[in-house]
Parts: sequence; C-alpha cells; structure tokens
Amino acid sequence: MQPDLALSSIDFQNEKGNIRYGLSSIKGVSTKTFQSMIDFRSDTMSNKFDIFLAAKQAKLGIGVLSSLIQAGILSSFGSNRPRMVLEAQSFNKLSDREKRVMSELGEEYDHDILNIISKEVLERKAVAGDGKPLMSEKRQVTFMAHYAKYKKVYSLNSQHPRFAEWFFEKSCLGYSYSHSLRSVFLNKSENLMNCEESLEAENNEGVKLVGIVESSRKATSKNGNKYYNFKIVDETAKVSALFFEDNEVPKKKDIVIVSGKKAEGDTVFMDSIKILTDKIYMKLSDLK
Repeated sequence: MQPDLALSSIDFQNEKGNIRYGLSSIKGVSTKTFQSMIDFRSDTMSNKFDIFLAAKQAKLGIGVLSSLIQAGILSSFGSNRPRMVLEAQSFNKLSDREKRVMSELGEEYDHDILNIISKEVLERKAVAGDGKPLMSEKRQVTFMAHYAKYKKVYSLNSQHPRFAEWFFEKSCLGYSYSHSLRSVFLNKSENLMNCEESLEAENNEGVKLVGIVESSRKATSKNGNKYYNFKIVDETAKVSALFFEDNEVPKKKDIVIVSGKKAEGDTVFMDSIKILTDKIYMKLSDLK
C-alpha cells in the first residue's frame, strides 16, 4: 500500500493483510523529519492544515512536500493531487496570523484554503475576530503574485494527472503503484510495449515502445553514416535506440514512442520516433 502521512509508520507495516509503505524508504527526506511529523500526528493531524503545519515544524520544505503530495502521500485527504499541491503552496505563503485566522474557518470549508481565500478574502472581504481583514488588500497583491506562479504548475500537471502520478511516485518511492508508463500513454498508440518487452523480442522482430529519453549522442558509423544513439528508459529497463534520421530529434526527458526492429543485445534500430507533447512540471522540489 502507498505511503500516507496520516497512516504510515517509519517502517513498513502490516495493515489488514497488506503491507503499508514505510516513510523512511521515501527518497530525499530524513527519517528524523518524518519521525517529527509522526510525533506531531500523535497529538493532532486530522486535516490538511495540520499536515501543512506539521511539515513546517519538521522543517520539510514546501517543494519537497509538494513532490510528496503529488506522489500520493496525502491520499487520505483526497484524490486530486495537483490541487492539493496548490493548496499546500498557497497555505505556505500565508503569514502566521493569516494561517491562524483562516484555520478558524477550516471546518466550514473542509480545510480547503483555496475556497477560504476565494470566498472569505476575495469575495466577502471578511474580517477576523480582531476586527482586521483576513488579508489586507496589499497582502492580497503579494499573495496573488505567488499564487499565479503556482497556478501555472497546477494547470500543467492537472492536464496530465496519470503521467504526473507515475513520475512523482517513481521519483519519490522508486516505483509507481498507480500506473506504468505504458499504461499512461497506451491511448496514444496501439500495441505499445514497455522497454523490457522490447528487449525480450526476437532479433529483427518489429517493436513499438514508449519511454523517456535519458540521454542522446550523435555519432558516426564505421561506414561514415551519421546516427543518433538514444537511451530510452521506463520503470522496467533501458533500451539503446539507434536512429539514422535527424528530422525529429528528441531532447533529454522527452517522452517518445519508438517504432523499429529489435537488434542484438539491448539495441533497437528505429524506423520512426514520435515525440509526445504531454508535459508536466517535474521539479516541484525547486519551488519555494
């Protein structure tokens, strides 16, 4: 079972006959940080605001938290991961006072900070118990400037949620429990293989696979022909793809569908290569 900040322990554990992923096995975050959040959870962690505050207290950066949310670590609180990332980023940009006064409205709005800001701040111009606006007009301008940047990330990743889930699960956990790359893009072309299946094909057998360009190198064969050597990867294996055309050359991290014939070893001679236009924002850990 996937890791969940509301349910997981530091180590893998048996949960009603299933194995729940342990927090200590998540990449890029120390066990000490997660232990701090678990200690906070034992006191109170019943909603998203509690999670966001616990992450701040544990010194878990908002960029890393955003990547973990996109990997499904808040599945107990909803299934729309890109939107929860936007919620976390927006909450993080509030002042301590704004967090406090808006948290008082949390239960009424199912602890959705975006709805609170939309309804209470922007629409109703609500005031807090201290007689001051929840957010001053000057603060609104500053906040919305940050929000606009985060909204772009949300818009991009919400267009291709299955790909975003696959990418961040694999990046944070080492594997994707929701999708394979092949299943994400199966609607783009029939008879798609994953990289491992293409390597298991007989020599000279036709193959069509989907993967991500890990690297590319231009080279010259012994008879003087120019070609490209691409390393194509997915969660199953890595393929060397040789291409003797240069009218459509993919770049590193491009997602491609490769058609051609299996050659010796881990090599595929490509007849065609199609660059898919599905894009997501992959560097949530860079966001501040």
